[in-house]
Amino acid sequence: MFWLLVTSITFLGAMLVMLVIGMVLPESHEAEAEKEVEASIEQVYAELRNPEEYPRWKSGVRSVLKESDTVWLEKDSHGNHVRYMIAEESRPNRIVIRILTEGLPYQGEWEYELQKLGPRKTRIRLKEKGRVKNPIFRFLSKFFFGHSATIHHNLKELAGRLEPS
Repeated sequence: MFWLLVTSITFLGAMLVMLVIGMVLPESHEAEAEKEVEASIEQVYAELRNPEEYPRWKSGVRSVLKESDTVWLEKDSHGNHVRYMIAEESRPNRIVIRILTEGLPYQGEWEYELQKLGPRKTRIRLKEKGRVKNPIFRFLSKFFFGHSATIHHNLKELAGRLEPS
């Protein structure tokens, strides 16, 4: 019984520390990463512009229901549904994708800037502008996952889709 009490107090204390630190951290963050891929700028842009193909290369996306040319609904690996939109685009150099679903513990947008380096070589710069409402998620994102973890993973999966095996 003593060890159960000690364990419970330790757990609650850790949660309280995470909550307090998370409340001090800003809700908004920005992160950026880039990657060069062996694919033409047109191929990269076409892949980003076609959300119906996301389940083929984005591991967290199970299905996509296209609502219009610029709006779609993604079902993720946890069964959650999130609406996205193409907020801005400048073919074939830039595309901005934004979350439309309200009430999520996070909001944000991702800006892909594409730079042609050669006929079959493109630099992708991915910028994330996010907002994490839950202070415990803010703490975990800042100190355990890192704000750039998602964009690095996304760039790796996109490169895997585009580059020849």
